[in-house]
Amino acid sequence: MVDSSKFADFTEKAKQNIDQIKIGLLRHDRHPKDREFLNDIVKSVRSIKSGALSAGLPRISELCHNLENLINLIREEKKELHQEIIITIAACKDRLTKFIFELETIQTERAKVKDLVNRIQKHIDDYNQADLTETAPALSGIDDIDAASEPEPASSQAVETSLLPEEIINKDYDKELFQIYIGQVQENISLLRTLTESFPDVPSQPKIISQCSDLVGKLQSSANYMGYDRLAEFYLQWVAELEMAGVELSMGTPVNFEFMDQKLSLIHI
Repeated sequence: MVDSSKFADFTEKAKQNIDQIKIGLLRHDRHPKDREFLNDIVKSVRSIKSGALSAGLPRISELCHNLENLINLIREEKKELHQEIIITIAACKDRLTKFIFELETIQTERAKVKDLVNRIQKHIDDYNQADLTETAPALSGIDDIDAASEPEPASSQAVETSLLPEEIINKDYDKELFQIYIGQVQENISLLRTLTESFPDVPSQPKIISQCSDLVGKLQSSANYMGYDRLAEFYLQWVAELEMAGVELSMGTPVNFEFMDQKLSLIHI
C-alpha cells in the first residue's frame, strides 16, 4: 500500500498537468503541423513523473518516464510525428486519469502500465530503424487497415471486417461467445446512435460526450477481453477523439460531432 498522506497535493497537481496534456492534444488537432505542443506536453509529463516519484507511485513514474523518452526522441531528433503517436499519448493521458481516480478512491495504483510501456517502446524501436517509412494518419480511414489482405466479410458481420482477427472472418470461433459479444455491440451502438442524433439539440452537450465516451470505453473493454486487438485500438482512438471534443467544448468552442457518424458507419448492425 502506498503512502496516502501525500496524495492530495500530488493528485491536485497531476490533474492540472493532465488538463495541459488534453489542451496540447487539442492544439495539435487544430494545427497538425505545429510541433510546439510537444514541449508543453513533455513538461506536464515530467512534472507528473517527479511528483509520482516523491509520492512513491512506481507505475505512474514508469509510464511517465517512458512517455517522456518517446516525446524527447521526437523533439530532439525531429522524428516524424504520425497519428499512432498521438493515439498513444492520448491513451497515456487516459491511464493517468484512471490512476488519479484510484488514488482518490482506493489509495493505491491498480491499473496496469505494461501494455502502454510496450507500445511506447515499439514506437521508439520503429524510430530507431533505418527503414522507417511514412505512416498515414489513422483518421484517414479505419477501413484501410489490412483491407487489401483480408477476406470478404461475412454477411451477418456486425463489425468492419478489417478490424477483426482471422478466426472470426474464417468462422473458426466460439459462436455462442461471439453472439453474446455482438449483442453487447448492438446495444451500445444503438445507444451511441441515439446520443449522436440528439447532440445538436440538447443543452447538456458535455454530458452527451461523457456518456458516449463511457459507452465506447465499454466496447473497448469487450474487444480487449475477446482479444480483438485492432478493434480495441479503433475504440481507443474513438475515446481519444471524444476526450478532445470534451476539452474543446469546455473551452467554449463549438464541437463538430460528424466524426461520430463516421465511426458509427464502420460498425454494421
